[in-house]
Amino acid sequence: MVFGSEQGLCGKFNEIVARYALDRIAEMEHEERRVLAVGGRVFARLEDAGQSVEAYFSFSGDFLGITEVMGKVLAKIDQWRLESNVNQIVLFYNRPIAGISGVFSPQMAYLFPIDVKWLASLAESEWQSHSLPTYSMDPDLLFSSLVREHLFFSLYRAFAESLASENSSRLSSMQAAERNIEEHLTELLANYRKQRQEAISSELLDILTGYEALSSK
Repeated sequence: MVFGSEQGLCGKFNEIVARYALDRIAEMEHEERRVLAVGGRVFARLEDAGQSVEAYFSFSGDFLGITEVMGKVLAKIDQWRLESNVNQIVLFYNRPIAGISGVFSPQMAYLFPIDVKWLASLAESEWQSHSLPTYSMDPDLLFSSLVREHLFFSLYRAFAESLASENSSRLSSMQAAERNIEEHLTELLANYRKQRQEAISSELLDILTGYEALSSK
């Protein structure tokens, strides 16, 4: 799954994540690979690079639209797992770098299957609270529900971080364009003043020349 933007004016946001995803996909040893794109701009980048995209989802580009498109993405993932026996799902998205406006880096995260080593590290870590959690439902059902919540959170985080990177990149591009416009305006104003001064000087010289010609006569 490759996350990009639906709209432009965000610099090389889509180009960076598309190139990163294509490089990582080429390194994978799976016999069959399927690509899902979120965002029309990154979809076009992948298609232009020769990578076929099986599914594409439009994204409105705000936090309210995340939940709506996530439902469609989750339905597609369930379809892949049930009908095609997909055994691994990888996410590619841009993540903003903390403390640096407009700067982000492409990321790769495994959505499924869950990392067994990570689960083992959770089991070995100390419980942060003084009270132990209790439950009354079936342990297997509870674990299954927690896994689904974890998958939902991981997918939502990829959406949110990609959106934050997109907005940050777009803001940085707009600020750079504004500075460029201001520089051009300053240059044009300087040229205008120079030409105006040259025109005034030329008119004064014409007046002085005419005066001297009349005086000599």
